[in-house]
Amino acid sequence: DKSGTLGLAYSSLGLLYKLQEKPDSANFFFKLALNDFKKSENLAYLPNAYISLGESENQKNSASQSIEYFNNALEIAIKTENKQAQVSSLIAIGKWNLNNQNLPEAKNNLNQANQIAKTLSDKLFEIECLKALIELNDLQKNYYEVATLQKKLILLKDDYYSVERAKTIKSLEIQFEVAEKNRKLA
Repeated sequence: DKSGTLGLAYSSLGLLYKLQEKPDSANFFFKLALNDFKKSENLAYLPNAYISLGESENQKNSASQSIEYFNNALEIAIKTENKQAQVSSLIAIGKWNLNNQNLPEAKNNLNQANQIAKTLSDKLFEIECLKALIELNDLQKNYYEVATLQKKLILLKDDYYSVERAKTIKSLEIQFEVAEKNRKLA
């Protein structure tokens, strides 16, 4: 399988085990996904596989292994010019630095991620950046910046969900029109 389908299945199983709070099983399937993506040379999914493994290792308190996975993800994302993967990698690295009390580096990573996320059409990436920046500024007791970022987050979420709602309504209208035409034809 060169399409990455098997790797995606492994990733999904890993995520399910992660949700069930079974880290060993999750880690097992994340490693299978990573190996499958490497074997099939599927670079599109490889950064996310590294990030999933990095988060898994981070939960096991294996800081050196987790940052290595996050850096691998970022390296591949940069080489392939995958902006979404760059944002996800930088957020993961920023959170890692945040957890390891390296706040200046965390701020740098998260600001970098946010700058890239602003250029993406999928605003979920920017939402995740803002959440991480809020967490960072809250730790630094920079409450004015927290309030500013929370306002931005609320506005961004409102815009995002308004667009999603409009898409859903339009889709339902089209489905209704098609069903109505089919009914008339019948």
